[in-house]
Amino acid sequence: MKKGMLILKNIFYGIGSRLITLAFGLLIPRLLIVSFGSEVNGLLATVTQIFTYLALLEAGIGNSAVNALYKPLDNNNYLQANEVLIEAKTYYRKVSIVYGVCIIAFAVLYPLFASTSLSKFSVFGIIVLQGGGNFINYYFTAMYTHLLTANGKGYINENISLITYILTSITKIILIMFGFDVLVVQFGFFVLSILKAPIISFYCHNKYKWIDLKVKVSTKYLKQRGAFIIHELSGTIFNNTDVFIISTFCSFSMASVYTVYNLVYASLNTLLGAANGGLGFILGQGQYKDREHFIKVYDMYSLAYSYLAFVLFTTAVILIVPFVELYTAGVSDIDYLVAGVPILLTVINLMSAIRATGSLLINVSGHAENTKKRSIIEAFINLISSLILVNIFDIRGVLIGTILALLYRTNDIIIYSNVKILNRSAWYEYRNIAIKSITFVLIYIFTKRVMINVTNYQEFALYGLLCMFYVITIYLVVDIIFNIKLFKYWEARFKLKKGSD
Repeated sequence: MKKGMLILKNIFYGIGSRLITLAFGLLIPRLLIVSFGSEVNGLLATVTQIFTYLALLEAGIGNSAVNALYKPLDNNNYLQANEVLIEAKTYYRKVSIVYGVCIIAFAVLYPLFASTSLSKFSVFGIIVLQGGGNFINYYFTAMYTHLLTANGKGYINENISLITYILTSITKIILIMFGFDVLVVQFGFFVLSILKAPIISFYCHNKYKWIDLKVKVSTKYLKQRGAFIIHELSGTIFNNTDVFIISTFCSFSMASVYTVYNLVYASLNTLLGAANGGLGFILGQGQYKDREHFIKVYDMYSLAYSYLAFVLFTTAVILIVPFVELYTAGVSDIDYLVAGVPILLTVINLMSAIRATGSLLINVSGHAENTKKRSIIEAFINLISSLILVNIFDIRGVLIGTILALLYRTNDIIIYSNVKILNRSAWYEYRNIAIKSITFVLIYIFTKRVMINVTNYQEFALYGLLCMFYVITIYLVVDIIFNIKLFKYWEARFKLKKGSD
């Protein structure tokens, strides 16, 4: 019962915070484009992505710390849990210093090469203020967020992050609307973003009285840190190469075009991330118990996650063009309606979602070391193919390059997680993917024949709700029909549990 409540809290607060993030995430880029132009929006997006690369300095610590905490927390072994936290803290302190040096170096060098109408001082300031909040959070509280995740209380971190995000977003909106310079907007963001560190530290020390960061560490627990670094490195290159290549080989304005389309898909991915983060500790702790039941847990988890992904991204591909038309109304410095981009982005996000559960299983089962080379291959395929194809198909070439990498790695993850970890054929998962993919194609072909003409956000919202209801119903019927045995298993289990109560 307690674990069930943790699941509900993680999902409820996670999705709630993502919805609020989605609202601000749609509003602020629009204000930036209208107030400062597509070039500034593209520059800010590029700087954000570069900081994602710098965040690789802490790569591996987080995932390995969460994995190392699962078992001692489940067994109430607080001595071992403290040792893991101390080891994570030591790594984070070292990494934070290097991260700070990189921020200054990047802030000094990037303005010398960036092609922008902003002054070099403004670019310098934007970079320092963008990275400063991360530096403070890494140095003081990163290990506590991993403790909350491993203990199934990720929703606490979600709530604290949400409060901080709301405050920073409202500050940005007010400053933009009152006509302040973009550098002032970034300063307001920085001041409020550092609130998260003291709040999380205070909560954890009051909630977990057993925390003692002076315990002498006798064992190295973050053994797979190096493997996770490789996965994080390749994953970051894979997920964040697009906007950097587009801004470099096309323009900052074209990077803004990509950002506008992608902010919809990125927002939807945050909703999926809430579900994955909220349930992830179940796979992490469940692997030590009944194996047959664990496989059923995985299958239901995978089915539910893919269902949510197909519903969200199918709805997105239907509505994305009318949304972009409304969103960029009045912006004339570049044409935001680029043919082919919506369907390519949808395919990318569907393929990424399809492999998410298998990827999580690989991480929590301690197989990161065995799969790191495959992750490198994926990043290599994405980078090389994108660099070649961007010169032929512009922004669409970058997206095609990402799809080529996904074709390799998605299949690899599905096969590895099923064969090597679950010790079974990958047929069941492939069958579900094929059924959903065929359903997606049929829905897409049908809706392409329907003309969508909306003139305001009220009409868009109404049409969107009707569209989502239609998509939800179709995928639900399809999943129940083709997975009836799995549903019956869980129905019988719930009845048995209810009877025993």
